[in-house]
Amino acid sequence: MEWYRRERGHIINIASQTGRFAIPGAAVYSATKFAIVGLTETVAAENRDSGVNFTTVMPGIVRTELASGAAIASKGLTSVSARTVAVNVVSSIKRPKLHVDIPGIMGTIHSLYGLLPNWIKEKGRRSIGDDRILTHMNHKAHAGYAQRIAFLANQEQNE
Repeated sequence: MEWYRRERGHIINIASQTGRFAIPGAAVYSATKFAIVGLTETVAAENRDSGVNFTTVMPGIVRTELASGAAIASKGLTSVSARTVAVNVVSSIKRPKLHVDIPGIMGTIHSLYGLLPNWIKEKGRRSIGDDRILTHMNHKAHAGYAQRIAFLANQEQNE
């Protein structure tokens, strides 16, 4: 592989906070993001002496067409801009870190979250409403995105 010959480089994988916090209504999406986090951690460990850095960038809800219609008006849940994600990607190149949480507080929350019993996690998640982000979507607001994805999937099947 090329990075071995150069003995330097940086591989950045973009995942999501759903790679750490499962979100009801997004089982497959969450599974793929959990996989990216695990893959990056494993490859980083396997290549720790190669001179190559590995980073997983994990934004929360990003204000893009994908998130249109998501119920984010919950207590404590905010969204970030695509520009904020890009700035964090560039920062991770300048100062390599294995995990980049956006917003940054999510790393601390995840660390504490792992220490809690499940009944407290569930109660807390319900109180802030993250169990309704996708299960209570505004489907009218999300329709343009859903139609475009369906069209592209249909095009791919016909090729």
